[in-house]
Amino acid sequence: MTDQIHRFIFDKYGIRGEMVKLSTSSQRMVQGHQYPLVINNLLKQAAAVNVLLATTLKFEGRISIQLQTEGSLKMLVVQTSHDLGYRGVAQYDKEIDYSGLSFKDITRNGQMCITIEPLKGKRYQGIVPLEGDNLAQSIEGYFKQSEQLKTKIWLYNDHHQ
Repeated sequence: MTDQIHRFIFDKYGIRGEMVKLSTSSQRMVQGHQYPLVINNLLKQAAAVNVLLATTLKFEGRISIQLQTEGSLKMLVVQTSHDLGYRGVAQYDKEIDYSGLSFKDITRNGQMCITIEPLKGKRYQGIVPLEGDNLAQSIEGYFKQSEQLKTKIWLYNDHHQ
């Protein structure tokens, strides 16, 4: 399996978007870690979102998504460069049984920070509370609150992609 990015435009409806499929690279990112399934999935979803953001920005530099919470997920960070290379890591309470826990369960009282660091120009950082039932809803909330840009995100992953 390989990674793929597909851009699409529906001119008649004013809709544009991208589809990102991360297979090989997402497996490498979590390889060697024993993340619980809910955290493994969230890390892969954050990588996909970050790659989506990097493809839509025309800049040289890095973009990062960072989640910090008072829940069992302490921190999650994914950083992507303009050439779409990325890396990610999560810190979590290893004493907890994560079976059946949801996004909301592990991200209690959390914040999301998106940082854009261009090689030329000023660094930008937006911080919003983690709201919603999943990462997609939190990202949509970020765009509504920080960018005033109507955005819809669908995230899906399984063991392979």
